[in-house]
Amino acid sequence: TETRNAPALVAATTVRNVIAHAGAQGARLVYKKIDSTLRGPVAAELGAVAAALPEARFLFAPANPAVGRTVRAGCLLVRGVPVAETEFARDPLSPVRESALRAFVGALVGALAGERIVIPDTETTADFAASVVRMEAGGPNWIPVGSGALARAVAERSARPAVARIDPPGTVAAGPILLVCGSAHPLNRAQAEELHRQRRVP
Repeated sequence: TETRNAPALVAATTVRNVIAHAGAQGARLVYKKIDSTLRGPVAAELGAVAAALPEARFLFAPANPAVGRTVRAGCLLVRGVPVAETEFARDPLSPVRESALRAFVGALVGALAGERIVIPDTETTADFAASVVRMEAGGPNWIPVGSGALARAVAERSARPAVARIDPPGTVAAGPILLVCGSAHPLNRAQAEELHRQRRVP
């Protein structure tokens, strides 16, 4: 939806429109992708999904353990530190002010009360898989909300065949390369510098 840097109202409207369009096309799976550090109008978007699909349950799992973003005791951590105490609290466009995930979605309590939203502790990729299995056991009407890491667990439980071709690790397409990095985060800078070092990409 390209709404991470949009105002909350614009983001919510966009999400509602996408869900309406998907429903009209007979879509069978909704996956709400969010940033693993909660940057952007995540609460507004989640509220829009909850309002558009009032019977659905939610699995809210923003973690991405491969890059040190985990959930423990309901708190989102970055390399063991609550996210609101890290550099993400100083993000110039979308500073993160809350680490406790229940408090983060607290403004949505009317729409997502009680057991309608499940927030699992997630410290390994196996935790994602276990959470997906538990949600499926409760019935088919549930929506995963999370980082790309959760998407893999959801896809692995899907009966649909994979359609994307995955290039082997380290594969770089032949020809010119242009790298555009839209984040000033130190990890992104380090990745860009490594690509420059290995492949001379400016």
